[in-house]
Amino acid sequence: LYGPFRLIDGASKLIEILEGEGLADEFLLKVRKKIEDKKYSVMSSKNEFIKFLDDLTLDFADELKREK
Repeated sequence: LYGPFRLIDGASKLIEILEGEGLADEFLLKVRKKIEDKKYSVMSSKNEFIKFLDDLTLDFADELKREK
């Protein structure tokens, strides 16, 4: 689970950079908050972390559907 953790941490940092440049929309800001709130669940519960990743994937799928 170290790999997925590092990827999700990197995504959060990228969104932070976008925010600093005024390029992050409301969806990305919500994603970043969700990541920061839940990324460390990997240390206490493998299942909770996997559910968090699954939910995050669904959030992106829903956002892509809305943008069509």
